Amino acid sequence: MAAMPSYASQDTDLNLSDVKSASPIPAAESASLLKDNPSPKTITLSNGVIVPFSADDRTSAEEEAFRSEVSLLVTLDQLTSAKMNELGLSEPAETLATIPVTVKPSDFLLGVAEPAKLGCRVTKPSSSAGDINISRPQIVKSGTKIYAYARYNWKNAPFSECPRGKSQIGGPDGLAITFNRAVTNKGVSFVGCNSYNKCEKTGWLETNNQYGAGWAFQDWGYGALYGHSPTYKGTLTYTLTTSSTKCLQAFAKYGHSWNSTKLTGFSIGKSSIGISWNTSSNLWQKSSQAGSYRC
Repeated sequence: MAAMPSYASQDTDLNLSDVKSASPIPAAESASLLKDNPSPKTITLSNGVIVPFSADDRTSAEEEAFRSEVSLLVTLDQLTSAKMNELGLSEPAETLATIPVTVKPSDFLLGVAEPAKLGCRVTKPSSSAGDINISRPQIVKSGTKIYAYARYNWKNAPFSECPRGKSQIGGPDGLAITFNRAVTNKGVSFVGCNSYNKCEKTGWLETNNQYGAGWAFQDWGYGALYGHSPTYKGTLTYTLTTSSTKCLQAFAKYGHSWNSTKLTGFSIGKSSIGISWNTSSNLWQKSSQAGSYRC
C-alpha cells in the first residue's frame, strides 16, 4: 500500500487565504450533525478492554470479554443495580425470581502425588454438600441477548497444611447449568476467585449444547492464609438468544470429589444435568433451585 504524501514533500505551499476563505460549518448545524450521528456508546471493562454498549454490536471476542466481566462481577458480589445499568443489563420484567480456555489436563497431570505422600495433609477433604452454597441461576438481558449465570461459593472449604502451600484435592470439580428447553447458545465463560477476591479464568469447557453447559476445573487445598484456592467461589455465565416467549427455567449443579475420584464429564439435556465420575465413592453433588424467565 503506497504511503500517503505529506505536505512537506510537496512543492506547492498551502495557501493561507484559501484556508481563511473556507466556510466553517455553523455551530448549530454542527450540533445537529452530532445529534443525528452520535458516537457509538461503549463500556470500559475492569481489565481496560473497551466494548460496544449494545450487545448486538459486539464481536464474538468482545462478547467473550463482556461475558467474563459479568462472571467476575457476580462472583465478587459487585453486579449491583447501578453496575447493571452501566453495563446495559436489565432484569427481564417477566422474571419472577430474581480467554482463552485452558487446555484440559492430562491423566498424568491428574495423577500428582497424594497429600500424604508429600508429608502433609488436606484438612477435611471430603467436606459435604452442606459446606457449599449453590445459588439459583439468575437471568439478565442486554439487547437481544440473555445472560444466565450460576454461582457457587464454599462456606467451609478444604485447605492444605502442606509445607509447599497447596495440594490437589482429588480430581476436577465441576459446575453446570441447564435449561428446560432448547435455546441458541452464544457462548460460555467461567471465572473463579479465592476468598481474598484474587480471580482468574480457570478450567475448561467440558460440555456445551443448546440445553446448557458444564465447566470443569481442578480444585486445590491452599493454606487459609492464602485465601483458599482460586476456585473457592466462581460463576458460570451462559449467553443465549431465543425467539420463544415460553417459560425459560435454569438449574445448576456442582460436583466435588476427593482422594482418587475425579469428574470425567457432564451429560446435559432438557432440565437435567448428569455428572460422570471414575468411581462411585468419595464424591458428592448439589443442585440449585430454579431461576425463571417469562414464567
